[in-house]
Amino acid sequence: MPAVCDLVARWSAADAFEHGYAPWIITDASASDAGPDVHDAGLVVARRLIGAGQLVTADHVMGQLAACTDHGAGIAPWPTHRPAPVHPRASTPT
Repeated sequence: MPAVCDLVARWSAADAFEHGYAPWIITDASASDAGPDVHDAGLVVARRLIGAGQLVTADHVMGQLAACTDHGAGIAPWPTHRPAPVHPRASTPT
């Protein structure tokens, strides 16, 4: 059963990002109960909130998990820091 992206996943990911995590939204494992157009719009907003690199496919996640087991338990083969934020609430100097 897919997760609902238009609200729950998007805002959960944004909250995690605000607390210093680099969350992923799995685009092909999420959906909107309002239809594909709303789902796509939610993904556009999510890209702005947490960064385009945080929206991934299930194949990407499976590849990362496989690489993790290839490198030893508990050692992540990907960067553990989050990308520079693209934050819509960031103010510009006046």
